Formats: sequence, structure tokens, C-alpha cells
Amino acid sequence: MSALLKGAQEVIAAIKSRLSVTKLVLGHNDLRDDGCVTLFRYLCSPRGRKHCISEISLNSNAIGDVGLSAIADYLQGNEHLTDLFLQDVSC
Repeated sequence: MSALLKGAQEVIAAIKSRLSVTKLVLGHNDLRDDGCVTLFRYLCSPRGRKHCISEISLNSNAIGDVGLSAIADYLQGNEHLTDLFLQDVSC
């Protein structure tokens, strides 16, 4: 497993271990597209959707079009997210 996917899996494990998650601050973690897709695939799952996340910060993670597409999928029908920070994406 690549380091990018391992990092995303660690974030997912941390989310799963909590009853409630309302904010994800993941700036400067070099998630790139693969890590972003892994993370947002989980967040789009029924288990991931149970968390009412209102803020996600992904600044400086080298996210490209594929990662942004995964984020867009998460935004579909999302009623909780009010702040999304994506400074320095790599599109």
C-alpha cells in the first residue's frame, strides 16, 4: 500500500473510532488524488455519512481533477458541510 493510501486509511480509522466528527483539518498531508479518492469514498459510504462534518480543510494536498471529482461526489446531497478549503490544488 502506498504511503498516500496508508495516510488516508489512518484518517479513516481515526474517524471510525469516534462517535462524532464535525471537522477535518488535513492540510499539508500530501494526500494527492489517490488518498483523496480513498478518503471521500469512505465519507460517501453509509458509515461515513453518519458524521455531520461541517468543515473540511485540504489545503496543499496536491489534489488534481480525480480527487476533486471524489470531493464533488461527496458534496452531492450533503446538507452539513458549510466550509471547504482547497487552497493550492494541483489542477
